[in-house]
Amino acid sequence: MTGMIEKVYSQALFETGRESNTLDVLFSELNAVSEILKDNPDFLKFLSAPVIKADEKKSVIAKIFKDKISEYLYNFICILTDKNRIQYIGRITEEFKKSYNNYNGIMEVTVTTALPIKKELLEQLVKKLETASGKKISIVEKVDNTILGGIILSYGNTLLDSSVKSKLESIHLQMKSVIA
Repeated sequence: MTGMIEKVYSQALFETGRESNTLDVLFSELNAVSEILKDNPDFLKFLSAPVIKADEKKSVIAKIFKDKISEYLYNFICILTDKNRIQYIGRITEEFKKSYNNYNGIMEVTVTTALPIKKELLEQLVKKLETASGKKISIVEKVDNTILGGIILSYGNTLLDSSVKSKLESIHLQMKSVIA
């Protein structure tokens, strides 16, 4: 059931943004609010607590968010809180992001390297990916020193792994099969 909850709520917010021509604003604000709630788990617990009255929760929401975010998102947060769905805000944000990217022809690519990638190389990679895919590219950079070197690209259901770690594991498996 939880998979359905985030899809229903994210789609409702997405359609509201599309119809009101505020999609970009909602995208930006939803990401920011989601980060705030992620970084403040006690606040999220407060908003999710069934023993605390809805009016008290809305009063706190108003103090924090009123006039700082769009009316649409403010009302959305209040509805999530009223319906005891605010704990799904992270997954709702992810679903919204998928819809937003799809609508705008954006492909999100996660780039994992052992060290931070240089800006020039990242720009070249983006250009090549845009040419190959015909879409705008949004890069999510990750640094994972356990891959030792190389690069891992992940987008959609595709994983391109040319890391040193995966090559070493492949060699290890080949040697193991020869020896066994």
